[in-house]
Amino acid sequence: MKQTSTFRISQAFGFILWAIMSLFTGLVWGQNVGIGRNNPLEKLHVAGWIRSDSLAGPDSALVIADPLGTLRRFPFSGDPATVLLGNGNWGPPPGSGSSGYGDFSYPDGFDGITPISLINLQTTPYVVPAGKNLYISQLYSGSANETFRVDGKVVYRGFTGFGSAGRTQHLDQPIILGAGQAFSATANDVHGNGFLINSNVTPRTINNLSSTPYTVPAGKVLVILNFYSLSSGATLVINGVRMFYGYSNWGDSTNEYQNLGDVLFVGPGQTLTSNDDAVVVNGYLRNP
Repeated sequence: MKQTSTFRISQAFGFILWAIMSLFTGLVWGQNVGIGRNNPLEKLHVAGWIRSDSLAGPDSALVIADPLGTLRRFPFSGDPATVLLGNGNWGPPPGSGSSGYGDFSYPDGFDGITPISLINLQTTPYVVPAGKNLYISQLYSGSANETFRVDGKVVYRGFTGFGSAGRTQHLDQPIILGAGQAFSATANDVHGNGFLINSNVTPRTINNLSSTPYTVPAGKVLVILNFYSLSSGATLVINGVRMFYGYSNWGDSTNEYQNLGDVLFVGPGQTLTSNDDAVVVNGYLRNP
């Protein structure tokens, strides 16, 4: 009688053990454990998604292993201009320089560019597609009077890409437009050439700087690529410091042609002003 009782206890224990293992739907195969798998191929083999409250958060993130082998959340930086570096931190792409700017004139880089040549800009202004920035690197105009515009603001006037004597004008820096902005001209026989690229920086074309000074948002830097002025007395002033005076982006052979030559920088919280509302600056905002 005692042996029978012992046997029944052993049976019950075996049944309980079988029930527990059945919760996994798969048993231990050579020290491998399967959940939803009858023949697990790794130490833990799961047929389905894995959910962990410890990895939950407000949005998507990467999952990394710390030195102890614990899996942890690794949130994205939120800055589309950064990449995950070999040291496990977010930062500027390798080769872009310690500041993260790379080429100041072309901060979005050149990977995957779509070359574009624009005509009929008077009757059909070109609107930049969503998610893209447009860089105009070359203009063609055989007239001193025609203008090129960003959202109606003049960014260049006169001869350019025109090799007649005394009229060999060109752009020193590209004109940059962001998604939804329109590039136009005052004649259909003047043209633009450049490329589209995925957007990482925010283009800005600003005027009315005399009546409405522009203050750079906190945490941003304004990089000025182009300055347009038809006045010999127009100024460009950064925080009270005059940085340019006179004509610029005006390809008229009868006047002394001036240009920035290189970029100008306006830091977070700094104010950009002019003595002439007709002055237009073109450039972009990005992180320091």
